[in-house]
Amino acid sequence: MKKIIFSLLAIVMVVGFSNKVMAQAVSEHATATATIQTPISIAATVNNLDFGKIVTGTDGGTVTIAATSAGERTKTGANVILAMGSTPNSAAFTVSGDAASGTTYTISMTPDKDTDLTLNKESSTETMAVRLVCAPTAVDGGVLTSGSQVIYVGGTLTVAADQAAGVYNSQADAITIEVNYN
Repeated sequence: MKKIIFSLLAIVMVVGFSNKVMAQAVSEHATATATIQTPISIAATVNNLDFGKIVTGTDGGTVTIAATSAGERTKTGANVILAMGSTPNSAAFTVSGDAASGTTYTISMTPDKDTDLTLNKESSTETMAVRLVCAPTAVDGGVLTSGSQVIYVGGTLTVAADQAAGVYNSQADAITIEVNYN
């Protein structure tokens, strides 16, 4: 009986050690995808920020146009009068792009909210300064919930005491709005 057990044990050892030991192979799979977005674009729908007609006196002040669709006009300073006969308004830019819900983009405005834009009186050296603001803000960026959104640009115009009468303009294309997908 010992011989049979030894013989079986020898056979098991020879067969067991003569086979190659193989590691267990495992695998996983992946796919590749790409999404082409609609190019983002921007178009000026109301080209100019217009503060309207203003009358000034011995004290200066400010005139503000809100960065909204209505472009509400307000003032500070007792001798700053908002004259009738003009149509003040904020500038407006329509951003268009990917209509997927929640597509976000960044906004860059030049000059930025911390830099004044200079308005020069025609045929003169007189100037006025404007501090611009946009909505949605450059800090917050925008969301294309239905494929488009309007950016409004308003600002605050500083009017000096006894500001010289005349038409004041910025350089052509002085306000630039740039947008990019996040």
